[in-house]
Amino acid sequence: MRDVTVFDPRATPPGTGRPTGTRADAALRIDADALRTVPVKGETTRAFAYDHGPLALTKWLRDRFGPPADRREILGDGMCSRDETVLHWDGLSVMFPGEDPSTATSFHVTHDLTWAVEDDLRRVRGPKGIGLGTPRTEVDRAAPNTGSFEYDGVLTVLLAEGEPHSGAGVVAELTQDRVTALHAPQALVNDC
Repeated sequence: MRDVTVFDPRATPPGTGRPTGTRADAALRIDADALRTVPVKGETTRAFAYDHGPLALTKWLRDRFGPPADRREILGDGMCSRDETVLHWDGLSVMFPGEDPSTATSFHVTHDLTWAVEDDLRRVRGPKGIGLGTPRTEVDRAAPNTGSFEYDGVLTVLLAEGEPHSGAGVVAELTQDRVTALHAPQALVNDC
């Protein structure tokens, strides 16, 4: 054997279509106002503000992580939930109403235990370092006295608000006292 090449297991090996330069991004952070890529050195962040809209978000993600790894349609119940299309990028899911993301007028990002793989648990975080698997004690410490409600065994907590007193921003869902999902931009309480 003449040569040995070592690849970072968190990065996609060359030749798999991931755009050049994205290996420097160690993590994704779901904030109340934007998605951020956090470089390894942690000195700066690049952000996509949610108010830029669905088409701009799709382009931003494609530029950094290539085409989506997966696409799924989820049927709504016709009352409280609507049909959605879900695209997945590098540990992050983006949910668009309807069947065609290119015609959507809204979206929300999510990092959910259902969609995640082991490496994603380290790469995606919410405000104050909260990520999938974080115990409730740490969530309580990071977001004391914030709004929450519990329904059918799932505790939903508002981690950070986009605008003061808006009740919307980054929402964490906890099952059995551990974070199982992060969502943004999302309201704490579903009107339905």
